[in-house]
Amino acid sequence: MKGFKHLPYYLGQSQIDASEIDATKEIVSSGDLFRYGKEENISAKLERKITNFLGCSHSLVMANATFALQASIVATKPVIGDVVLIPGISFIATANAVLSVGLIPIMIDVDKSGHLCPIMLSNYLKNNPKPRAVIFVHLEGHGGKIQEISNICKENDIVLIEDASQSFGARSGDKFLGTFGELGCFSFQSNKILSSGEGGVLIGNDVNLFDNAKKYTDHGCSRKDNGLPLWNEHSFFGGNAKATNITSAVINAQFEKLVNIQKSLKDKYTEIKNILTGKVHFIERASSDNFVSLWIEDINVAEVFRQHKIPHSNWTHWNLQENPIIKQRLSPYGDGFPWSLKTLQQQICPVSNQICTERISLPILLDDDDFSLLTRKLRSLFC
Repeated sequence: MKGFKHLPYYLGQSQIDASEIDATKEIVSSGDLFRYGKEENISAKLERKITNFLGCSHSLVMANATFALQASIVATKPVIGDVVLIPGISFIATANAVLSVGLIPIMIDVDKSGHLCPIMLSNYLKNNPKPRAVIFVHLEGHGGKIQEISNICKENDIVLIEDASQSFGARSGDKFLGTFGELGCFSFQSNKILSSGEGGVLIGNDVNLFDNAKKYTDHGCSRKDNGLPLWNEHSFFGGNAKATNITSAVINAQFEKLVNIQKSLKDKYTEIKNILTGKVHFIERASSDNFVSLWIEDINVAEVFRQHKIPHSNWTHWNLQENPIIKQRLSPYGDGFPWSLKTLQQQICPVSNQICTERISLPILLDDDDFSLLTRKLRSLFC
């Protein structure tokens, strides 16, 4: 039996075809590679398309989602050493974004879905000083209890930032993920719903926060109508995370495939779920999710998958309590900045520990040949 073609198990990247190639050729041939210069270049068109699709006020295509998170935090005009609350389960990029701008991440435990728990968040806010912001992380296209978290943040006048890196186009109720908070961040990395290898987009509804974040991604400046940088009394220093028009061209082409990608994922998820129902314990996904994976809570199944070379991932690498950057307070600075600013006790997150010990993700493979091989393997083992 031949092996899988697309490993790691890419999502959007596995759907790249002539449309992305043609779009890239057009940009390169035109010589219009820089993000600014022409008012109606492909980046501006893509941002307008994203804004209209998500129903938000502003969007900015960027080099990656990690810097979008950094810019979102800086947009709040924090004070060095401020605390930002993050969930106990996430990729380290969430914590790194906080640390990289001189703030300190404090973990809040998750609910049984693996997302930031509203009860645990409320308990923290009752007993501790107000944080600079709360970052809610949507795991693998899942909404979690984002509406409850949004309500809590509004009641306490706290900025809510959504790390929706894996969740472009997914909903919770009638709203798109990423639009519940003041700012939302999406990724276009290789294994995201839409992919340009790397890339991201920042969205927002608060004009002041969005403007601050946007300037931080572009050396702290605004842009004149002709695309040249504008520094004035409203400027500040910043980084550089502008996307090129090549990135925007690829995502613009991928955008046309979004509905088909989502439908294919849902259909294939349903097929796998039917094969495994009654055989393994899995967490049911909401109908509005992006069905990028099946969540299985059975450590014996992980060993079976390993022995039979079935692609899967465990959640141990998402357990932030065990990541050495947080556990050992690691820093690139000689004085341990920003950990050295405050002696803060991390929250104990037992639910996060349990989930990351027990849960694995079985990815839904978009490539038809890969998916056919996956279902054959699963049927041979479980049917």
